Amino acid sequence: MDEGANAGDESIDGVDVVWIAREPERGGRRVVGWYRNATVYHHRQEFENYPSPQHSKDEIDTYRIRARSEDATLLPLEDRSDPRFRLGTGKGWIGHTNWWFPEQQSDPAIKEFVRGLREFIDARGEYVPKPSVKSKWGGGSDIERKAKVEQAAIGEVKKHYHEYIVTSVEEENVGWDLEAKSRNGGEAFCLEVKGLFGSELKVGLTPNEYRALVRHKEGEKSYYRLCVVTEALSDKPVLRIFRYEMSDNKWFDAHPSPHFSP
Repeated sequence: MDEGANAGDESIDGVDVVWIAREPERGGRRVVGWYRNATVYHHRQEFENYPSPQHSKDEIDTYRIRARSEDATLLPLEDRSDPRFRLGTGKGWIGHTNWWFPEQQSDPAIKEFVRGLREFIDARGEYVPKPSVKSKWGGGSDIERKAKVEQAAIGEVKKHYHEYIVTSVEEENVGWDLEAKSRNGGEAFCLEVKGLFGSELKVGLTPNEYRALVRHKEGEKSYYRLCVVTEALSDKPVLRIFRYEMSDNKWFDAHPSPHFSP
């Protein structure tokens, strides 16, 4: 923001916004992308309609920053290790607030970080990721692989619950993906499905999915299950079905039996 906004302005145009996220494994923060020539609003603006199914699923219905899609850059995960994208720590660097104005800081290290990042963005405009290598699974992109993994995981869970009537609720924004109901009636299992390409058991949840998991952990949704399929595209995918037992204060793998146990 070169000129800055007046106190009474509702918005300001022509702002370069850099997005930062915390590194979950090593700590610290890195640049993950940026908007160029964005509009920043003083107050949150409401969407007339959810701009995407993911916005709807996460219940994100307002925004503070707007930019054209061609002015938005998202750094691929493998390219965020570039030293130019790593922030320092300590006085003057970003803290717990959501906003940070580095150009207002006097620390030489911060000034050098800003200079290098701005030089990079100005020179390249749009970040060009490293050339991708066709992966061993035979797909053409990470997006394609992710879609295949998700569909394979859904198929594996449906196969496990073959004695049940299984319906998809992925588009209904309820916090889980499938519902499996006994043919004899009764409460339906609420199944959140996560597919993983590798064998490491590590998943992420959207805010809406997390709220459903918390309700289960607190005893409100006893029929909720977190279904995780590792090595989903292999010949031998591994399905785990997790439930929380309040009396033991622990998560248990309910597989191989899908039947509810009180």
